[in-house]
Amino acid sequence: MDMPPEPLAAAGHDAGPPQTPASTQPRTAQVPALPTEASLKLPAPGNVNFSRYASLDALGDGEAKQRLRQLEDNLQVAKKELEQATATLEGTRRLFEKGFVTKTDLQRDEIAHENSRLKVQTAETARALYLKYEFPRTAEETLSKYLDAIRDLDKTRRQALARLAQAEARLRSAQAQYEVQRRQLEDLQGQLRKCIIRAQRPGLVVYGSGREEFFRGEEAIREGATVRERQTIITIPDMTRMAVNVRIHETYIQKVRRGQKARITVDAFPDKVLTGEVSRVAVLPDSQNRWLNPEMKVYKTTVTIEGVHDWLKPGMSAKVEILVDRLEDVLCVPVQAVVPTGKGHVCYVLKGRKAEERPVQLGQFNDEFIEIRSGLREGDLVLLRPPARPLPPPDVTPTEESEAPASGAQTARQAAPHD
Repeated sequence: MDMPPEPLAAAGHDAGPPQTPASTQPRTAQVPALPTEASLKLPAPGNVNFSRYASLDALGDGEAKQRLRQLEDNLQVAKKELEQATATLEGTRRLFEKGFVTKTDLQRDEIAHENSRLKVQTAETARALYLKYEFPRTAEETLSKYLDAIRDLDKTRRQALARLAQAEARLRSAQAQYEVQRRQLEDLQGQLRKCIIRAQRPGLVVYGSGREEFFRGEEAIREGATVRERQTIITIPDMTRMAVNVRIHETYIQKVRRGQKARITVDAFPDKVLTGEVSRVAVLPDSQNRWLNPEMKVYKTTVTIEGVHDWLKPGMSAKVEILVDRLEDVLCVPVQAVVPTGKGHVCYVLKGRKAEERPVQLGQFNDEFIEIRSGLREGDLVLLRPPARPLPPPDVTPTEESEAPASGAQTARQAAPHD
């Protein structure tokens, strides 16, 4: 099948003088819409019935139509010759019956008639074979070549678009490098301007060297000393707003929130109890503690001290107790009385001479007691550890070291441990 080529439109850009990287803007090329295999919606060559196109009216001008017209003409010529040979043979037979021609003349016309008949059969067979085999095969090959050409065209278009995208990417990369270098230049100029340190408020200037710098092996702050990036060199503490920096273990950090109250005891003045409030809780664990104990994760927490105290100085050691919750009228037992198992937590309750294992549902806890939400009743005798030996006779009173009664506390407070 002969198909006309698709017209292709070309789009271009006017050439101009080169621009500087700062003002160059990537331009997207206007790619004309080209036919694709999906857009044409052509069926597969094997699924097309080409027999309905096998007629002179259905075919367009091309090689297939010329070939079919030639076969049709050959068949018509053969039929005309057969009609002429048939008429000649009939006349010869009438003349032979009257004795006007010889038998040889009759046989010659019969042979000519048979030759004409065979020519008609040959022309019909050639036309039928062309329509049944050659025409579908040629049409299928032509359609396949057309589809291959469409695929090659689409592939070429994609490759051109890819090369165009690569060129635009290189342009953007060059612009990004230019911006990076420009920002680096501005940063270096800003660092030169920041070489002069100005105090933001009046006060006492304190060197930044402390315990952390001592463990890192850094030398004291002095003239000529080498400093690192983000190292604290000097500070001006605000004596009217003091705070305590504590580290909370990862098992308790979920209970600590901003705004919780805290009790603070300074080691130098143990008889004075201060009050404070949690003002900051770190999101990530303390990285400075990893080299001492990589397995332990602690989170820096800042507790702001309420009030102004003249005797409180920067750098003092203190103990902080954060009140994370307050429980009213709950059932609780000592922490060591709860035993974890594969199916949950249990407590061992003394029943006569036997220890009964009871699953319990736990609530909140502190360093000494843990809340029991279900599984025990107030007054139950709970063992402080799992029974590892036979229990004493019933007449022997259990000691405080082995059993403890479950108690209903009127008020229980939880405190998050710290260092």
